Amino acid sequence: MSDAVVKAVVGLRRYGKSTHVVQMTRDCPRVVFYDSLNDDYNQGIVCRTWREFAKLWLDCYQTNFRITFKPDNPLEYFDQFCAMAYGCGDCTIVVDEVQLYFRGAWCCPPFTKLITAGGHVDVELIGVTQAPKRLGELLRSQAHEWHVFALREDVHVKYVTDRCPGLSVDLIKTLPKYDYLHFVDGADCYWRCKDDPTTGRTWKEEINYEGQTLAVASSADSREHDDAVGPVGSESEDGSKGVPGPEAS
Repeated sequence: MSDAVVKAVVGLRRYGKSTHVVQMTRDCPRVVFYDSLNDDYNQGIVCRTWREFAKLWLDCYQTNFRITFKPDNPLEYFDQFCAMAYGCGDCTIVVDEVQLYFRGAWCCPPFTKLITAGGHVDVELIGVTQAPKRLGELLRSQAHEWHVFALREDVHVKYVTDRCPGLSVDLIKTLPKYDYLHFVDGADCYWRCKDDPTTGRTWKEEINYEGQTLAVASSADSREHDDAVGPVGSESEDGSKGVPGPEAS
């Protein structure tokens, strides 16, 4: 069975989502960022027209790649992009501002296929949004992992906590920049994490659904925390603390 799953990254703008997604994908050999608003990612080779992107894709889809596509009209090209990603297989797809591609519960058939069947061809999908309430029902139901940064509006917080039971409403509303809650379907706990953009390391602590802090995260956690060095705010081996650097772009 494929390890590729659907992941949702949600939270306020400029609170570290882009920094975190880059960190999540740092070891992925084949990854494309669909930068819907043209201002969040500059990873690998940057393409700004569909013609440029399609030519590059044909040249490298059978090898390793790291590409950022910044379409001038993201809605125009999205169905073609999803079809190409599914046809390629064995890759990670990051879709920024993923709520743009839903109309209520509807999304284009190629995106539907990517969400529901991408795992069969080893396509990992990471959907990023500031407005989780606007996520389509399909992606909401299929997302196996949730990375929840600070949210302020009650409607968005409720939407997330209804989907991820056990997360603290008060904690979601008060998370500082670069802190997030990592929820995985089926796990008996969740993780509060802090990404340090100056070192590329992650600090975290394991929390049960009664709100009690447990030990450092276990092997049940996903791969982006393989180098985690301890609870949020703890000291690393070199004595430095998990204090974030400059604000996320």
